[in-house]
Amino acid sequence: MRINQLQTEAKNRVNLEELHALNSAYGQRLKQKEIIQLVGLPAVFLGVFSLILTYIWWVVVGCTVIGAIYGYRFILPKVVNRRYQMQSLEARNKFLLNLTQVTMDNDLTVLQSLAYVIDETEGELSEDLRSLYAALGVGSDPERVSYLLNNLSEKYHDDAIFGQYLEQLDTIIQEGKNNTDSLQYLTEHHSKMLEKVDLFLKKKNEMLSGVQTLLILMGAIILLFHGVSFFMNGDFAQYMDGYAHHPIGYVSSAICLTSLSMILNSFFKQYFDDSVTELGVRTKK
Repeated sequence: MRINQLQTEAKNRVNLEELHALNSAYGQRLKQKEIIQLVGLPAVFLGVFSLILTYIWWVVVGCTVIGAIYGYRFILPKVVNRRYQMQSLEARNKFLLNLTQVTMDNDLTVLQSLAYVIDETEGELSEDLRSLYAALGVGSDPERVSYLLNNLSEKYHDDAIFGQYLEQLDTIIQEGKNNTDSLQYLTEHHSKMLEKVDLFLKKKNEMLSGVQTLLILMGAIILLFHGVSFFMNGDFAQYMDGYAHHPIGYVSSAICLTSLSMILNSFFKQYFDDSVTELGVRTKK
């Protein structure tokens, strides 16, 4: 089940069963602990920040609820989708590597080569290939072969290299010529693409770590004002009366929480925007 088939995205709501299905396409169902973490962390973050800024219970409760909703409706589906996309990409790359190696044996047909590599393929892609193998094995005519391979290519339309590889398989089946050079060329480029995607996501995770460090520093600065108040008066009265429960503090805290939420929302939208990973390559004629 692919993300563009999910009602979760189509109806702008979250269905846990659909996310479980997506997560288990190449692994296991979502664990309760992971769901709690992805939903709870934004809730705790906004709750704690609103607490140390305002000390107003209904503001804290409101921010906590907003954080939980954001984690559940935005972060959770995005994390599951990215994991699925990466596992799917890795499975396709492994399939290309294995099939290209097997097709070096000119005594094997494409169908026989598929039979060798299917058991080495994982998850959803394995099911797709088994269906393809079964359909090809019943004496399909050339047009039907092209149709079946094109359908598989369309399912993974965001992977242009994979689609071009399937086109080469179609050509080999139709013409009966084993063009291993083209298959090797596309496989090498698919592996390079996977490396680029891994590097791209690694850099994104480094940026996320930087944002987390910045948030910790911001929290520490706010707590420093608490410490100054306590050091000067033996309690937090100066901070509470002079800022947290003062009109200036109300306005400043509202601006701070609103701005922080907008900045983090913008960051996470860019963090989960993986459209740049939809890379392709032109095949040599």
